[in-house]
Amino acid sequence: MRKAIAFSDDYLGRNQTREEDLLKLKDLIRHVRTSAQLAAILEASGWPKPGNVHRTMNHTDARYEHFLAGSIALGSSIEEAALKGSMAARGK
Repeated sequence: MRKAIAFSDDYLGRNQTREEDLLKLKDLIRHVRTSAQLAAILEASGWPKPGNVHRTMNHTDARYEHFLAGSIALGSSIEEAALKGSMAARGK
C-alpha cells in the first residue's frame, strides 16, 4: 500500500515545476492506457474459457479479432478517464 501512495503522490505536482508535472502526468496517463489495453488483450487471449470467445474459438457473431480490436479501441476512453481522475485528485 505504501508504494501506491508514494507513487500517486509523485504525480500530484508537489515540489515540481508545471512542466515537470505535466510530463509526469502524461507518462502516468500513457501507462494507465497501455496497461488497460494489455489487460484486455490478455483476458481475451486466455485459454481455455468454456463457452467464451478465445484465441482458438469464435462464435457466429463474435470473433477473437473483434475482442483484440476492442482492446485497442478502449485506449482513448481509458486515457480520458485517467486524465479526469488525475484532475479530480488535484481538486480541479
